[in-house]
Amino acid sequence: MLGHWRVSALLGLAWVLFTEQLCAQVAKDIRIESQPPGATIELLVGTKRELIGQTPLTYHAEFHSEISVLRLSAAKPGYLAREFELTGKDDHAMIELQERSFAASPAELNDPELRKMQEQMVAAIEKVIRDALKEQSPFEVDVAKNIAVQRIDGSAYLVVPVSVGHAPADYRQVSAGNAPAFLADLWSQLGEGFALPLMQAARKVKGINGIVLDVDYSHAQPGFSAGLRMKSNVEMECQPGTKMEQEWDPCATQNETYEVTGLPKCKGGYVTSMVFDPCASKAPVTHTALAIDPTVSFAQAKSKARYFGNLQAFGTAAHAKDMYEQIGAVLTGEDGSVLARHGDLPASLVPSNTN
Repeated sequence: MLGHWRVSALLGLAWVLFTEQLCAQVAKDIRIESQPPGATIELLVGTKRELIGQTPLTYHAEFHSEISVLRLSAAKPGYLAREFELTGKDDHAMIELQERSFAASPAELNDPELRKMQEQMVAAIEKVIRDALKEQSPFEVDVAKNIAVQRIDGSAYLVVPVSVGHAPADYRQVSAGNAPAFLADLWSQLGEGFALPLMQAARKVKGINGIVLDVDYSHAQPGFSAGLRMKSNVEMECQPGTKMEQEWDPCATQNETYEVTGLPKCKGGYVTSMVFDPCASKAPVTHTALAIDPTVSFAQAKSKARYFGNLQAFGTAAHAKDMYEQIGAVLTGEDGSVLARHGDLPASLVPSNTN
């Protein structure tokens, strides 16, 4: 029996130590770096992503214990995104990012003519895009999918799928009010870095008629709502009543008398008596009230922009701004409504609800 008791005691102690370790909070600074630097780091919590910052950075991480794991992601335009993990034992993390390709493989194209055009454009696409992504101002952009020559209304165009991450403060929200300026400013960067050098290369390829920039932009759309809810709390409140209390009485007992005077002799002690107390006891009382909950939410709204230009529109222009009036552009909201339109576009590139 004694041996059994000792084993039980040891198991109980081990369990206590183990649970204490699980419940312990571990908070520490962890240095996060990437190669190349400048990667955007996000904390992954379920389906949510919380922006931490750009490498190199020091992240104040909080773990439930040394065996807890935090999931994060590292992303940089022009490189394959990576997920990685941190634990309470880590002090440093170095994330190696791998360069990605930007041109679709010619073998992916079924049309022999398009395949031949794509073969002649691959080298130029890789160089132009890699150079353009080094200049991330004022918009942060990336290539959403591989770039390929495609047919639009029977003609061949180089289609460049672009994603816009961060934008200047004026365009964190896009509406009809700032949509024309958004189109023009975004073109200044994409036209200079993407469209103009790609079209200079396309002039050497027979059959390519122009370029289409297909842009996706996810941005925060704020909303406000107010809801009613019942707010309740439980408090211990005093209840009046009587209670028995002991107090000191210098003459609690009188057992003897003085011989000379015959008066009783007093003996001190504690006596019990019934007294009134405004807080004789405490009882739980629930209080309820109607409360208003104001809530500000930020949903991800998605805008789409398309820029279209043929070889003649580019002409001999040295800068993208000089040719903006020669191209067509359209910006649509998440519901497909047109927020702004500039110049002429093929019907197939304009949302159907505006034709």
